[in-house]
Amino acid sequence: MAEESFVFRDAHAVNPTCSPSRVGLLTGSHPSQNGMFGLAHKGHSLADPSRHLTHFLKHHGYTTALSGVQHEHDHRAPKEELRRVLAYDRLLVEEGGVPERKFLPVAIWVVTAIRKPVNGG
Repeated sequence: MAEESFVFRDAHAVNPTCSPSRVGLLTGSHPSQNGMFGLAHKGHSLADPSRHLTHFLKHHGYTTALSGVQHEHDHRAPKEELRRVLAYDRLLVEEGGVPERKFLPVAIWVVTAIRKPVNGG
């Protein structure tokens, strides 16, 4: 396994805190462009949620699911708000952003699962 592995010696993130760094990854933009200057649970939010990766994927025929705790929007928001704002088709979380108990072992590691829908013919 070690022979097939690699080491990151020069890795970077757009911000040292979770929400801005995660939003940078999921929007392809820096906090100065996306408006996420601090932690979502401290009141910070995306200036334009339509730039989130889930919106792009949904527009191109993908189905998206959130499993685990997201830090791109207020985690206390109702599920319907998360679906509307972040465009996740399926939320494997309970109200308040807590992973559903049946998904808890996986939810810690899998933040966003994406698949192409199966065509009927």
